[in-house]
Amino acid sequence: MRIAVADDGLPWVIQNNGRIWERNQNNFWIQKPGCGTDIGAGSSDSPWSVYVTGCSPAVNGHFIF
Repeated sequence: MRIAVADDGLPWVIQNNGRIWERNQNNFWIQKPGCGTDIGAGSSDSPWSVYVTGCSPAVNGHFIF
């Protein structure tokens, strides 16, 4: 459903059911906790390089993790 590529070149994916997956250096997919509707990757210079829009509604939208 959604894909983002982090600075290290590895993809993160959100499936249509909201499951979040990260591909690691060993070419394995690792499921991450939570539920997402969208995903984006930023610079590794920031404290967090991957951002996920959550499934649960919040005021004026959804939570961002």
